[in-house]
Amino acid sequence: MVASFATPTEANACRSALESAGFEAALLDANLIGVDPALWPMIGGVKVAVPKADADEARALLGAIDSGILLTSRGVALQCAACGSESVRFVGGTGATTYVCERCGGAVE
Repeated sequence: MVASFATPTEANACRSALESAGFEAALLDANLIGVDPALWPMIGGVKVAVPKADADEARALLGAIDSGILLTSRGVALQCAACGSESVRFVGGTGATTYVCERCGGAVE
């Protein structure tokens, strides 16, 4: 298990992100929560699981996503064209997606 969520919708988003990055991922206990949400405290929510051999790498990916660092695929980060750094952070924007290099401050497209 690499993550736990209160709802199947949240867990599915996590599963999809992991699968997009090349991991095999499955939801555990999604049906139980769907039938009776009051069971959440007893079973610990909807869990996202990957094969044990991939668990550390999957947790690292989820940590990078949570911290704002965008990984485009398993183990490959966006790179800054100006300095080559892989320390790229999503900063949002109005109507446009914006990523900024943490090393040189340049915009990454």
